[in-house]
Amino acid sequence: MTTNSYTSEDDVEQHAIKLIANEGYVPYISADYISPSADLYKERGSDLHNVVLVERLYAALKKNNPGYDDEIYSEAVHQFEQLADSPDLMINNHFLHRLLIEGAKITRSVWGETRTITLYPINFINPRDNDFIVTNQYTVIDGEHNR
Repeated sequence: MTTNSYTSEDDVEQHAIKLIANEGYVPYISADYISPSADLYKERGSDLHNVVLVERLYAALKKNNPGYDDEIYSEAVHQFEQLADSPDLMINNHFLHRLLIEGAKITRSVWGETRTITLYPINFINPRDNDFIVTNQYTVIDGEHNR
C-alpha cells in the first residue's frame, strides 16, 4: 500500500517560523494550528480585534526616540492603532508602511512655533536592537469580518 506524502501549509509555516526564530525573533507559537498563541493573545489584550501590540510598540518608540513626555509616545501609538480609516486593505497597508518607514509625526507648539516631532518604531541603523516576534497565522476580527 502506498501512502501519499505531502507538505501541508502548517509544515511550511512551522519551518519558516523556525528559520526566522533562528535570526533572533521571539517565536510565539500556537498550541495547535487553529488556536492563537496564548502569549500573543495575552499581548493583544485577549481581544481578537487588536492587531497592535501596544506595550511593545510604546517601548520601541521610547527606546528609539528617548527624551519625550509620555503623552508624545502615547500619541504616536495612537496613530498606529488608528491607521487609515478605509475598508481597503491596500490603503491601510500603505499607511502602516509609511508609519513604519517615515515614523509617526507629532505636532506641538513650542514658544509659539509649530514643531514636528518624528518618532521611529524601528531602528534601521542597528536592526538587532529591535524587538521582533514571529508567529503563525492568527485571527483578526474587523467589524463583521473574521480574517
